[in-house]
Amino acid sequence: MKVITVISALAALFFQSPSFAQSAASHIYSNANIYTVNPQQNRASEVGVSNKRIVCIGMQGACDSFRGDNTQVHDLEGNFVLPGFIDSHNHISYATGSNFLSLINTPGYQSFRQAIQTFSDERPELQWIMGDGWNYSIFEGGMPTAKDLDGITNGRPAMMTSYDAHTQLLNTKAMELFGITAESERSPLGEIVRDKNGQPTGVFKAAIYISDADHAAMNAIFPEPDEEDIYQSFLGNLELASSVGITTIIDPQVAVEEIDWFKRARDEGQLNAYIHLALFHPPGTSAAEVAAFEQIRDSYTNDSDIKVPALKLYIDDVIEAETAALFEPYEGSKDNVGELFFDPDEFNNIITDLDARGFQIFVHAIGDRGINTTLNAFEIALKTNGKPAAPHQVVHVELLQESDIPRFAELDVSAAIQPRHIFPWPVSQWQLSVGDARHKNAWPLQSMHEAGARFAFSSDWNVSEMDPLIGIYTAVTRQSLDGMPAGGWYPAQRIDVATAIRGYTLDGAVSNGIANERGSLEIGKFADMVVLSEDITAINSAGIAKVRVLQTIFAGEQVYAAP
Repeated sequence: MKVITVISALAALFFQSPSFAQSAASHIYSNANIYTVNPQQNRASEVGVSNKRIVCIGMQGACDSFRGDNTQVHDLEGNFVLPGFIDSHNHISYATGSNFLSLINTPGYQSFRQAIQTFSDERPELQWIMGDGWNYSIFEGGMPTAKDLDGITNGRPAMMTSYDAHTQLLNTKAMELFGITAESERSPLGEIVRDKNGQPTGVFKAAIYISDADHAAMNAIFPEPDEEDIYQSFLGNLELASSVGITTIIDPQVAVEEIDWFKRARDEGQLNAYIHLALFHPPGTSAAEVAAFEQIRDSYTNDSDIKVPALKLYIDDVIEAETAALFEPYEGSKDNVGELFFDPDEFNNIITDLDARGFQIFVHAIGDRGINTTLNAFEIALKTNGKPAAPHQVVHVELLQESDIPRFAELDVSAAIQPRHIFPWPVSQWQLSVGDARHKNAWPLQSMHEAGARFAFSSDWNVSEMDPLIGIYTAVTRQSLDGMPAGGWYPAQRIDVATAIRGYTLDGAVSNGIANERGSLEIGKFADMVVLSEDITAINSAGIAKVRVLQTIFAGEQVYAAP
């Protein structure tokens, strides 16, 4: 007993900060099971906060000298505590408002049709019926047509966006309003998909890459949006993030005007997360636009809450639409290998230039050829310019050839992967399009981990659920939420819980250049924490997705408490 007491006393002294030794903590969170993600001090029982940052952390008694007359002491009743989650790819600014239908919870064709019919019947005042979230797998052949929307909107035009936001579906009435016919060469909605007779099917691929002129053409036809309604929807997104323990949000693609939403939320006291933003750099971006991006980035350099350090590019599209860039043809095709959105030499030059200008770079790369092209460009930039201030990221990394696995560590490039994408559906169009022979190359997390790759895990919300616990569950089980298949899909690629946690905490912080302030619980860092109902390092992995967030603490203050 005396030995334990001495060790505890030494630990308490060791994990206090001399610079705060004479200052009382504003908050002490005590009687907790804290998993710090700090390799120098893996576990703790209490943590003290002053001026938003951690001033003491250790076993019980570590913060005794920081207790003052006004210190608020919070008994966490033995619950499990992690650093606040970092969601490294969350489209938090994707706000649709109340006039938009979500189809996320429509797992079958009939439920898809019924949801649209019901929404249409309940909203007779709407000029258009619009929504998102449909999954390719519910349609025969993996792709819908206009007929799937016809007859269920009470004569009104309709547009529904796929769950991954890369494909649009219009009904016949909507195509008429856009003037889409067999003679149409292009559309502001995206690439026109045609049937074997050359007729437009109602599907438009690569819909996320349209130009500003295309946006203007679309807005001339769509009804005027209710901006306040959309902003309130955005606030709901921020509240959702707090409710699932997220305290740092990397939004990988914002419009310039959307940055003002974050500033307004802060002014209104409703911004309860650190914000890290990327602007969109599509093909054809001019030198003047890049200069404007630099000005925006630099204007937020000294902002402690909101940063805009990154640019987002796409090298390819998505596998479900068979537009991601592959080395070998899609299953059942003789020659369709998808496409690259940039010529590789042009892409190399762009990446090297943006890197030299000091931008952090996120590249959407899903197919093995797209990923390889991206890594090649990052390698050239590294050799030309040296190591960047913050690691660049390959985003999604869904189908990866084996020879590229070690290159993430060699180039110090992060893999911004969304674990939930591994198994969202029991039988998916993704699996069908890739074919059985290539499934072994799908999200090879364990092989990447063994090769030293660093994960920046994320949700890709609203493509998948925002909850990081669902992401951790999927990474360690490779199963759907109902536990299928037994043992996991390619179980050799499951990772351990500690690695999955790091992907949502410290490795996410390293990947975004903020590890000196966030990602682990240690003295001097911001006091961002999430309190969970169970210790996810100790329970059976099958139960991780059912663990509840009890509290979210941002900069030392509670911003969410479970009802």
